Order: sequence, then C-alpha cells, then structure tokens
Amino acid sequence: MSKPKIKNEATNFEVGSLGFQGVQSSRTKGYRTSTAITDIVDNSVDAGAKRVAIVTTGPSTNIESIIIIDDGHGMSREELWGSYQIGYSRPNRKITELGKFGMGGTYASLALASKKTTLTIGSEGALQRSYDLDIVQQKDSWGSIVNDPDPELLNELKDFIGSGNGTLIRLEELSSMRSRRKGNFESGIHLAIGKAYCDAIESGNIVFEVNGKTVEPIDPLLWNHTKTQQLFSGFVFPNLPKGDPLKNLKMKIVSIIDVPPSEKRDAEKNQGVYIYRNGRLIKSAVTNCEWWNGSWPADARYRDCRIGLYFDASLDKYFGITHLKDSIDVEQSFGDKLRAKIKPYGTQCWKTRRQLEKDRTKEGRKVTASKATDVLNDLISDTKRKTSTKRKAETKRVISGKDNVVELPKSVTLDNYQYSIAEEGIGSLAPFARREHVENGKCMIKINTDHPFVSRFHTQADQAETQMCFSIIVNALMRACDVHHTEDTSDDLVSNFDEYLRLLAKKVD
Repeated sequence: MSKPKIKNEATNFEVGSLGFQGVQSSRTKGYRTSTAITDIVDNSVDAGAKRVAIVTTGPSTNIESIIIIDDGHGMSREELWGSYQIGYSRPNRKITELGKFGMGGTYASLALASKKTTLTIGSEGALQRSYDLDIVQQKDSWGSIVNDPDPELLNELKDFIGSGNGTLIRLEELSSMRSRRKGNFESGIHLAIGKAYCDAIESGNIVFEVNGKTVEPIDPLLWNHTKTQQLFSGFVFPNLPKGDPLKNLKMKIVSIIDVPPSEKRDAEKNQGVYIYRNGRLIKSAVTNCEWWNGSWPADARYRDCRIGLYFDASLDKYFGITHLKDSIDVEQSFGDKLRAKIKPYGTQCWKTRRQLEKDRTKEGRKVTASKATDVLNDLISDTKRKTSTKRKAETKRVISGKDNVVELPKSVTLDNYQYSIAEEGIGSLAPFARREHVENGKCMIKINTDHPFVSRFHTQADQAETQMCFSIIVNALMRACDVHHTEDTSDDLVSNFDEYLRLLAKKVD
C-alpha cells in the first residue's frame, strides 16, 4: 500500500492496518513509566533541544496529565504524521541519533495514555495532531487526527520557547500508569533522566526540568570524582582496520574503592558494565548473564569495578538493541571479545579488594590487641598503686578445725579495705568462699566449710601447712577480685576456680 499524501489529509485511519485489539496489546510491551518518558524525551534530544521540561497536572495523589515541552527544531507536517506511526523511518536519520525503529514515541505514549496531543512549531509553522483510543476503538483501526492548534497549548509552548521552535506533547487519561502519585513520578523521572543523559547534562549541552526542578546528572562510574581511580579510557579495539564499526567502540574502566561508601550508590548492586548508545544509557550494571557468562558474578569483591561501553547506532546489531532501548542481546562471539578485554580489570579490582579486607582484618586485630594492652597496663598500674597501701598485722585469730589449729592474721589492710577472715557453712552448692563488703571500708572473706573440697582438704586436713596454703590462696583470690573489680571478670575467676576445686575433689575420690 502506498504511503498516503500528507498535505491535504485530515485523518489517516486505514481499515485492516492495525485493529484496536492490536493497539491494546501493544500497550503491554514492558514499558515502565520512567522508560516511556525517556523514550519520548529521546525525540526531544534528537531534535537538538537545549531545554526539556516535564510538567504534571492534577492533584498530587492522582496525576491527570503529563506535558513534555522542548525547544528543539520542531517538526514538519510529514514528521508530525510519522511520529504517530508505528515503524516510521524518518529520511536521513543519522547514526548518532537516539531514535531507530520509529516506534518508541508511539508505543511509549500508548503505554501511559489513552489520549495524546502533539503541538509543534517548526519550518511549516504551528501544527497539531492527536490520537484518542475511543476513536480507534470505534473505527477498529489505528490512526491519528489533525487538529487546529489549541490556543491554550500554543500559549504554553510559546511561553517556553519564545520566538523559536519547539514541541509540546500532552498525555491524558493515564489509566495505564502503575502509580499516578506526583512524588513517585518525580523521583522516578529524576533518577531515570539523570542516569540516562548524564554526560549531556554534566557537559551543559541540555537541561531537564521536572515540575520546575532541574535534574542533576547521575554518573554510575563516578568518573570525575576526586577519589575515583581511572584505570582505562579509550578505544576497545584500536587495531581494527578503518571502516570496521567496532573500531569506534570506546570504553572507560574505573575502580571506586577509595570513594566514600555514602557516594557509591549501593556499590554491590551497581557494579558491572554500563552500556551507552549515542551518549544515552541503555543497560545498567551488567554482570554474569547469558551473553557474558564466565566474566564475574555480582560479588562483593567486584563491587569497586565499573565499566562504561560507548557506541553509536552502527553497532546496534552487535549489541542487539531493542525498540525499548532499555535492554540488549549481545552476539555471543562479540560478548567473548568484550569479556577478554574487561575481565583483567575486574580481576585486578577483585584482588585489590581482597587484599584490603585482609589488611583491615589484621589492622583490626592490632587495634584490639593495642586496646587490650592499654587496659592491662592500666590495671597493673592501678594494682601497684593500691598494693602500696600500708599493710599492718594485728592480733592473731585462731581458725580451728577439730585437732588442727592454724594461726592467721585477724585482719589486714589492703586496697583501702580492711579484710577479716572467717569460716561459715553456707551450703555445699555455694562457692568455696565469698566476700561481703560492710560499712566503714571493711570486707569479710568467708570460707565455705560445706564446700566438698573445703570440708575435706581444709577443715579436715592433717597438715597445718595445707590449711595455711589454701587460706592464703583464697585470701589472695578474693582480694584480686576486689582489685580488678570488673564484675564479669571477677565472677568468671571465682567460678572457674570453684569448678576446678570440685573436679579435684571428685578425682581424689
């Protein structure tokens, strides 16, 4: 069927071309809101726009329409007609343009809106065209309608572009949008556009605004960050013969190991390869996948390595670019060549990260040991200071055990406490001894005569020396617990010694 004449036609509905059901099915081609908006914005970029504004209308909880305005060169009547076709190929399309299949603008609009209106001012003056799915359903055929320029839209466009050229697109009846909350829309579009057109925004070639707020560039490679290590920048295959499209493939490789974690934007999730077509991000964070199997998995030790691949439309067949422009399907042999070029840098980053983790572990152990040494030295110093306190022996006190008599000091002054020693039956399950602090800086050490070891080898001992030794050990141990008065440590010390005494008593039996 020959292409219809454009100049005098009012509509272009063609029975049998694409029915309503076909149009409805095309609305489910996998577009997210952010993907659809960037696809529409691609046309503004190709039109040479220096400024693009995205504006929503309606309440914050339920967006009613989306308006996209640019100051590009506008469209002719035929270009406007073609922008409503599916598969329209504009004459003299350049390999540096973002558009390719002639479907993105239409499919992206259908994915969001049941109505679309385009007003453009170009070489042929102000022109307007629209689609309405209610009319498409009535005619059971895809098509669009020529309208007279809407005065309200025309004023809005002229306020934006002044006396120049430009285009305004209004999307209405947004029933297909998953979320129509203004806040969700704004944050999603800022992120999508900031990443997709990072280089163009950063270089000042174009400005994007979402509801009046300027979009900031988001560079996943952090190329210009002061802490980024730029490992490689240049052509991937510089030795290929002239005319080979792969000769123009460029690559950047970075290590962001020194970049502060707060600025890495989820380092593990965002590691890998970033694919840019004509300066526009197509695919993010590619690691092991079907076409690149054997490179590296999404692994914590690769998280510092990021790679950017940059190409124009002449390499589309190698990368398998889809009309959504958010996915790729790389030829296996080409993927193997890329892996061979990229993997050594990934391995280098992996080894650096592994060594750093080892060094940090060693350093951590050193710090821990250093702190422990400081604490120990403080304890020793504190102990020396306390044990220099004057010791004075007072009157003797007799500890009796049947026929055994042992004379011990009634009390001694140590560590600013006055210790008194006594015996008391406090139960066989109780510890071998306990201490009780009383008022006026006094401490009572009570040896438990019911303890299995004490009852046998202390109170029933035949040798006075045995009683003396045990009493001295208990005395020293309980005083040590006071000197080093950390409760957990003291309790562990007493508990461990008590367990040892009970085990010793059983072994003798």
